[in-house]
Amino acid sequence: MVIGGADGRLRFLDGSLRSGQAVERDLEAFTGPVTSMCTWNDMVAATGTQGRSLNPYDRSGRAPTRLLPDPLIKLFDLRMLRQSLPLSFAPALVAPSLLTLLPHTAQARLVVGAATTGQFLLCDPFNVTAADTAFFQV
Repeated sequence: MVIGGADGRLRFLDGSLRSGQAVERDLEAFTGPVTSMCTWNDMVAATGTQGRSLNPYDRSGRAPTRLLPDPLIKLFDLRMLRQSLPLSFAPALVAPSLLTLLPHTAQARLVVGAATTGQFLLCDPFNVTAADTAFFQV
C-alpha cells in the first residue's frame, strides 16, 4: 500500500500485516503536501506542492515560505523503491491537480494529468518523446 502524506512523503506499507502500520520505506516526494497520487502495478505517480522561500537570498533557511503547486508529475518505481524521471507539465505556470494511470498497451502505461484550467497531458512515462506526449484543452 502507498500513502501520500501532508508532509510530502510517500510511505510504502506492508499490507500483509494485520496492523498495516509497518512502513517498509518512505520517500520524500515534495516539500509540501501530496495533492494527488495514483498507482498502477509497479508504478506510482504523484503531484504535490513545493515550499518556496519568500526571500531567496536567506542562507539560514528560516525565511518564511509559501506553498506553490509543483509543475512536475513525479514517478516512482515500486520494484526498486526509487524515483524515475519526472514528467514536465507544460506550461510551467499550470500545475497538475489530478492524476490517473491507464493501461495503454501490454508494455506501456498512459499517464493522464489534469489541471484546474482544463488542460490535460497524455503520455507514456517510459517513452517520453515529443511525438508521444500530447496536451489537450477542455
